[in-house]
Amino acid sequence: MPECMICGKRITEQFWVCEQCEHAYPALAESYRSWPEWAKYMKEDERRRRKRTRREVRFAYASESRDVDRMFYGE
Repeated sequence: MPECMICGKRITEQFWVCEQCEHAYPALAESYRSWPEWAKYMKEDERRRRKRTRREVRFAYASESRDVDRMFYGE
C-alpha cells in the first residue's frame, strides 16, 4: 500500500504525500521541478520502495503447513 513519503500515512497510489504534509510543505503542491532537493530525494526513495513492494513474492512451503502434510500423508 502506498505511503506518504514524509510521515508514512497510507495514501492512494497517485500521490506522494498526504494532505496534511502537503499543507505543511506548500512547495509539494507545485510541480515536481519546483520541489526542494530533500523532497525529490524522498520521492525517489519512496518510488523505489513502492516498486520493490510490488515485486515481493511470498512463498508458503507445503512442508511448513501441518494441514497440507495431513492432506497428503494422513493423520
